[in-house]
Amino acid sequence: MPGFPEDARASEAGWLRARGLAVPPGFSTDPWIAPTAPFARPRARVEPAALARDLPLLRDTLREAYAGWECAEPAAWDALFDSWIRHLESGGQPFAPWARWQRGFPDRHTGPWPGPPTPRPHTASVDVAQVDAWRDAEGAEHAPGAGLRGHAARARNGRGVVVLRALGEWPPPVAVRSGGRWHEVQSLAPEPEPALPDLPEARALAADVGWLRVPTPAPHQGAPDLPPREWRIVVCDLRGNRGGALGPWPDFLSRWLGPDVFGPWTGAAGWEVESPRTPALRWGLAQARLAGGEGPLSPELRASVQGVLDGLGGGPAARVVHRRAARRTWRSQSAQTTHPRLVVLVDDRCGSDGELLALLLAALPGAILAGRGTAGACGWVRPGLLWLPSAGTGFQIATARLEPAGPGVAVDGLGLPVDVLLEESPVDAAGLLALARALCS
Repeated sequence: MPGFPEDARASEAGWLRARGLAVPPGFSTDPWIAPTAPFARPRARVEPAALARDLPLLRDTLREAYAGWECAEPAAWDALFDSWIRHLESGGQPFAPWARWQRGFPDRHTGPWPGPPTPRPHTASVDVAQVDAWRDAEGAEHAPGAGLRGHAARARNGRGVVVLRALGEWPPPVAVRSGGRWHEVQSLAPEPEPALPDLPEARALAADVGWLRVPTPAPHQGAPDLPPREWRIVVCDLRGNRGGALGPWPDFLSRWLGPDVFGPWTGAAGWEVESPRTPALRWGLAQARLAGGEGPLSPELRASVQGVLDGLGGGPAARVVHRRAARRTWRSQSAQTTHPRLVVLVDDRCGSDGELLALLLAALPGAILAGRGTAGACGWVRPGLLWLPSAGTGFQIATARLEPAGPGVAVDGLGLPVDVLLEESPVDAAGLLALARALCS
């Protein structure tokens, strides 16, 4: 991909300066940076022949910057791209091979941009100790790790259950094998979309119990006042929080619960990739945010974009993988706390940054994560955006991975495990209060 022509370079720099951004010298000479304008108008239809011309660029960028490159054998990547080329030569749907790849390596932050919504995991429960295999409605048997995860939890009435989460790309389970016997599973009906406030709100449910609504952040959204000290139990309601940003919540949580609330992020296992291409990819994502907005930039967005802009050209000469081992788990076994007891309420629409906020809250001593589990879009993180010049569209690439549930435990597509399975979520203040009392008694 060539660098900007001189006239396009001057036009781009002028447009950025008009939005209050300082443009470093030579920012647009990076061969992997495209002008901002195309990000606002990706092609609705990608031609197979055009994508075929971009596949070498895509493969090289994945090899250098994708945090999931090590998760598959080199032969698997060879097979993927060889089959992809043949598929495009036959005129097939351009990104179908990548969609098939995701059945084995689900990553909700890597793929064609803008991508489809995160598929909802299928939720079921069964009274067994462990799962040796599972069977779908067609009678096909699968290994326990193929598209399914089970974790121990308790139902609201206190009985022990195994919560089963199946990837959205896989058929739902109808039976599981445990100890040589097959057991029928109870599939939970899809959750209705409750009419929840889309603005932050704090409300008393009783003198000692409060409700804190943490919705999907929106531009210029602020946080409510800090909860009063009289609240000894707080229901933190993150249902439907799809993420996209952290909004005002890091500052709010730090003021309310103290800076130690961010310990699980620094202690989670994972890794991050730095390469010559990662600064350009992160700038690509910033460009998409700029191109999709109207009016003046908020101070928060301007500061965020400026930080990415200042980092252009600062990558290492070759791919470097920064790994870190888990120093602590994200779940606390202790109920002793000087903070209020938290009931963190989630559903299968809570994803990405919404899941990370749920993780921070559920990691506090005495906290209880309740619901069916989250959507599963917080494992592969720090996405960047590559512009595919022939195809005229973007391809998002995750450059880091977190392992909040432990090394080797999948989260993407399956969600965070819950402590308490809720077959039905509370819909009003009385239901929320009853849930809080029952779980924290």
